[in-house]
Amino acid sequence: MIPLASVKLYLDSALIRTFEQKSIEFKSSDRTYCSQPSCSSFITSATFLGRPSADALIKAASHMSRYVDPRAPTDISDLKLNELKTDSGMVKYRQLRDNLSRDIRAEFSTIKKSEGTKIHEMYQKAEANLRRQKVKLRSSAFKESRAQFFETIEIRDINEQLDFFTA
Repeated sequence: MIPLASVKLYLDSALIRTFEQKSIEFKSSDRTYCSQPSCSSFITSATFLGRPSADALIKAASHMSRYVDPRAPTDISDLKLNELKTDSGMVKYRQLRDNLSRDIRAEFSTIKKSEGTKIHEMYQKAEANLRRQKVKLRSSAFKESRAQFFETIEIRDINEQLDFFTA
C-alpha cells in the first residue's frame, strides 16, 4: 500500500480530503449513515455528539509534532502556481516545445506522424524537460510554503492570543 504522504504532492486538495474522509469511514468500527436515501452519507460519532471521538483525540495527541499541523498548507496556492508559469526555465522549455510542435505540424500535419524522426525526438526531450521543470518548481514551492508556515505559525498564534485578550 502506498502511503498518502508520499503522493500528496501530486494530488489535488479535493481528492486528498475525500480520501481522508473515506479513510475515517472505513476505519470506523461503528459505521452510521444518513437515513435519507438521497443522502446516505457517513456520519461520524463526533457529528452527533458535538465532540471529537476518542480515537481522533488519541491520534491527534500521538501525532503532535512541530511539523504536523492541520493548518499547514497541503497544496500550492493558485497565486504561486501562476507565478510558476512565468519562471524563466518554464518559459524557455514551453517555447522550445511549442516551436518544435509548430514545425512538426507544418511538416507532418500531426505529432504522431513525425515519430522516429530527429525533430520528434527533440520535441519529446523538450516535453520531458518541461514536465521535469514543472515538478521541480511545484515541489520547491510546496516545501517553501510549508517552511514559511512553520517559521511564522508561532508568531501568528501569539498574536491571536494577544488580540483575544485586548478585544
